[in-house]
Amino acid sequence: ITINEVTSVEQVDNLIRTEDDWLGMHFDYGKQTVRVTDKVTQKMMAAGLAIRGDEAPTVRQLAVWFGVVTFATGVLRLRFSQFYNAMKLLRNISAAMVDEARLEEKVTIPRSAMDAMQGWETQVLANIPQDLTECVNHPPTMTIATDASAWGWGAIMVQPDGGMTTHSQQWTEEEKKQPWVHQSVRTELEGVWRALCRWSNPNTEQAVHVLTDSITAASAINNKRSASFEIDTMAERIQRAFGHHIVATHIPGTMNPADGISRGASTISDTEKSHLAELQGMVELDEFGRPRARLTVTSLLRDEGLGPCVVDAHSVDPADPHSSNPA
Repeated sequence: ITINEVTSVEQVDNLIRTEDDWLGMHFDYGKQTVRVTDKVTQKMMAAGLAIRGDEAPTVRQLAVWFGVVTFATGVLRLRFSQFYNAMKLLRNISAAMVDEARLEEKVTIPRSAMDAMQGWETQVLANIPQDLTECVNHPPTMTIATDASAWGWGAIMVQPDGGMTTHSQQWTEEEKKQPWVHQSVRTELEGVWRALCRWSNPNTEQAVHVLTDSITAASAINNKRSASFEIDTMAERIQRAFGHHIVATHIPGTMNPADGISRGASTISDTEKSHLAELQGMVELDEFGRPRARLTVTSLLRDEGLGPCVVDAHSVDPADPHSSNPA
């Protein structure tokens, strides 16, 4: 039926409440919600029965269970940090899971891990629909500006009421020997990770806005992935530990208020404070929940005789030329 053929309120209702299944996700366009499909929950129950049989489960059976449950956890926006003992088991068997010769090995599941897995499975099978528009214009509970350097990392946390806290830390002698300390994007994400660990509670609902002068780090946080294995691992680590609405915005390095303390300064300068006040107004979400910044455009419009003005521009993923708004 098309909109031109509608002749009754009932038909309008049927049009609005169209639902669809796609790649294991069930979308309700009328209610604007998403959950996992019934097929996924059936696989979840079958995998659960397999690992709770009379005999100890195999690595293969556990791999199937973890595969289904982690997919559903992402769709249903559950926090991985709730299931620490189960995640610890996954880490312990991860080497065997990628070794075909070990897939049929039996695994003894500790009671603490089994309890965590059962609680995890219960939450997944509840399959509570999630609001697709939940993240749009979600008010931030904190804004964090971070930076990293050869000296160490620094961060500034600003609360909605204007309260500000700073923290910085020098890399240890052991960390200075690690290859990642010399990779700028990796250290930027390490700074974000440590700032979140210091100020953010993974067991409470929070909306965190991160300001970073690394385009790649901001893209990895927002997309929850990266083409680089190491950066992808860090991005996933941040999202798994903190199930918040984490939005990152790229800022110019010359305006990063955490630059000084990341290089060993004990306080932030008046100039950096003014930058911070200006940057706090930059972090916005568009109607699709994507980060955007207010950018002043001068040269192009001056050529047209229009003078400077302010426009909205989406953050651009350099790896994806189609990710920006053509407007």
